[in-house]
Amino acid sequence: MDQSLTRGGLAGAIATIPMTAVMLTAEKAGLMGKIPPKHITLDLLRFAGVRHTSHRERNTATMGLHFTYGMSTGALYGWLARRLRLPVPGIVQGIGYALAVWAASYMGWIPALGIMRPEQRQGKGWILSNVTAHVVYGAVLGAIAGKGRRRLQARTRRDADINT
Repeated sequence: MDQSLTRGGLAGAIATIPMTAVMLTAEKAGLMGKIPPKHITLDLLRFAGVRHTSHRERNTATMGLHFTYGMSTGALYGWLARRLRLPVPGIVQGIGYALAVWAASYMGWIPALGIMRPEQRQGKGWILSNVTAHVVYGAVLGAIAGKGRRRLQARTRRDADINT
């Protein structure tokens, strides 16, 4: 398996923790209403025909789907970062990537599937909170995945020097 996928997936799972904390804080402050992962999970459960779930089951499904998505997008980030090798710090790359994921999700596939309204109609507090959560995710993702990528590149160069 490609180490960049594994490293990115692990970094994505870790980055989902502070991202979720930002969202839950914004929800408690009344800036977001229901946090997006809850809203998306409830719509997916309805779509799947699941009608009766407990609060605990909904929360478990929400966190499971949110972390799965965070790991998946993190794995894709790791794969892309390794191939593109941009001359930009990992944190900056991660933030840019996370904002692209935000735009593609909340202005793209999520409203296209009828799950949530486009970002522009959610209100300023919701948009600011959600963008902030994605910036936090991207910064952590880029920092962790970037550090591992630098170690892998150094090891690859060292192995090449030994073999020459």
